[in-house]
Amino acid sequence: MLTKLLTRSVLFCCCLLGACKLPASPEKYFDTAALNANAVSHFGSDYFITALGYGKRPISAGDAPYSYEQQIGFAIQRVEGYLKNVNGLMATGDTEALLDASRDLFQFTLNSYRTDHLPIARMIDQNTDDSGENPHSMKTMIETSEVK
Repeated sequence: MLTKLLTRSVLFCCCLLGACKLPASPEKYFDTAALNANAVSHFGSDYFITALGYGKRPISAGDAPYSYEQQIGFAIQRVEGYLKNVNGLMATGDTEALLDASRDLFQFTLNSYRTDHLPIARMIDQNTDDSGENPHSMKTMIETSEVK
């Protein structure tokens, strides 16, 4: 009787420890790596064209509106969170390509937000003249991103 109880306890512990090492569910991989990619679909010149259309809006009545630079800062924080979640998933033979593609997308987006979007947001916030001579200007970005 004691041997049977001990055997069951050992098997239960092995199962419990083994379950902790298993990868996440397929739904978790898809939600984290694929669906979160939709969050960065609004990107590049389209981001600013839409942002300019919305203008600076407060979160709630009575609050000061967020600057475009602050809005880009929030976007950077969101994408950093998505990247952290993707990095937290265990890669398997079936999921490695999906996770790699998701990491590449989020890393590219972060780099662009930091090096391209932030300077443009600052220019918009400061009402800088957009002569098109600045490689980070709104006019230059739109012209270079158009399909010819």
